[in-house]
Amino acid sequence: MTALLHAKSNVRGWYEYICKTTDLIAADDGKISDQAREAIAKDILEVRVRDGWRAPRDVSDGPCEFEILLSNGSPAIRVYGHLDSDGEPVDAELQAQDWGTHWTTVWETDDAILLAYARCFRFGGRHDK
Repeated sequence: MTALLHAKSNVRGWYEYICKTTDLIAADDGKISDQAREAIAKDILEVRVRDGWRAPRDVSDGPCEFEILLSNGSPAIRVYGHLDSDGEPVDAELQAQDWGTHWTTVWETDDAILLAYARCFRFGGRHDK
């Protein structure tokens, strides 16, 4: 965990930004305009999804996990969570990773705030084929 101690200030900065972003969404009755989505998307590096573990011959039902990469390098920071069958986030946590470490939660956050932030992105549902 000592390798991630310097990640805390970076994670805290991102969390404060995410809190401000979700406050703006909440002030607008929870509606996320396309303009707000575009503005939020400009601040991130990448959004990725993946399907879960399955047998090699099984057909994927679509994505079940998501990652919103906020920064890379030392440390890398992401919002990570799981998706329901409609591609909507059901949970979210803020994680950091430094060279030679696994993705780890290094800062306690309000999961509802991260979930609201994650819902600003479109991940595509398992039934969106």
